[in-house]
Amino acid sequence: MEISADHNGMILNLFFNVLFFSWKARNKLTHDKVLEGAISVAANAVSYSSISKLIIKINSNQWNVNQPPMLSKNWHPPPPEWLKINVDASLDESYKAGIGGVICDSKGRFFMAFGMKYIHWDVFHLELQAIKSLKEIIKDWMFKYKGAFIEGDNANVIRRLQKARINGFKGEVDFDFLSEFNLVIFSYVERSRNKLADWCAKYASSNNFIWEELCLNKIPPSVVEILKEESTL
Repeated sequence: MEISADHNGMILNLFFNVLFFSWKARNKLTHDKVLEGAISVAANAVSYSSISKLIIKINSNQWNVNQPPMLSKNWHPPPPEWLKINVDASLDESYKAGIGGVICDSKGRFFMAFGMKYIHWDVFHLELQAIKSLKEIIKDWMFKYKGAFIEGDNANVIRRLQKARINGFKGEVDFDFLSEFNLVIFSYVERSRNKLADWCAKYASSNNFIWEELCLNKIPPSVVEILKEESTL
């Protein structure tokens, strides 16, 4: 009975994803004069259905009250050939602020860490700015991945961008560049699983930086230590 319910749920999920990507392809043809074939629509629908199932599985595991306490602190990799982008913001009492993030692949390989300093008073704005800043950070070759998981520990920001993605980022001009990814998924993560992005945001309150390689003579040892810690949890 349970297997049948899961199967029916998968079929229903796939059905709605086919509808969504068909609608999206029709809009591309109408507004951008870009023809997206049936194979592309089908591939996106199947891929997105698989990702949805993965997210549900991950989230249900995170909130299982019978699990060992350390399990919820793991850095979860994205699906194969996806990017994982973690972002965060930091704000102190003097309005000295920083935003930061880290980009890895599905194998946990480090691609980039970045941070920018600000003077601001609204952490919600800063968390949004951390994601907006990706427009200047992401390299063209990154858009060739199957998709991007973008994680942050501000639930309100993640909810807003989840809704924006469903609407094709209409009304969210500063985020429409994310449409260049084949797929993009916004996911809330606890700060305990967002350690490196949190560290980058705090460090950025004093220094702007972009690190594209793990050279100990160029980056603080803390970065390597946190990467090792997250990969062995």
